[in-house]
Amino acid sequence: QNIYDPGILFEPIHRLLFSIEHRSFLDALGSFCSSYETTPLSCTAELDRSLALKDGVQRFGYKDGERFLLFSLKDPASSLAAGTIQRVIDRLLEDRSATVDYTHGEEVTLRLGSLPGNAAIILPDFPKSAFFDTVRTEGRLPRKTFSMGHAHQKRFYLEARKIIPERDACL
Repeated sequence: QNIYDPGILFEPIHRLLFSIEHRSFLDALGSFCSSYETTPLSCTAELDRSLALKDGVQRFGYKDGERFLLFSLKDPASSLAAGTIQRVIDRLLEDRSATVDYTHGEEVTLRLGSLPGNAAIILPDFPKSAFFDTVRTEGRLPRKTFSMGHAHQKRFYLEARKIIPERDACL
């Protein structure tokens, strides 16, 4: 198979932060870009339109119990939003300021990010056309940059694995 096959889909893997304070997130983010702007969002369609822009600005969505924001970064530490965010997360984990889970699907990530003490990080799509150039410039892709296939397909795969009974070792 070829990664450019239209049947192979690259889906972003989002981040879900637990036990996070917004100020801690901003402090960590400030260490991995020269500056950032935030734009309040009113709906996911607005977020999706902003993340789809191809103007060279690195963006990601952020949602917690109090705010829904689009972050636009200046001089980010990585050429990919996933790389910059992973550095932020690594700093938060190092400082024990949060824990993280990697999630498939924007809707469920936003819903869980809205719970008290949580925050959702919504990453843009990773274009297949950037795959080899990114590996060439970055050396390797950041952890959990993308997944191949839709989130709902993975959900059913995991559920199907759970319903398969264990075999009796004596048989």
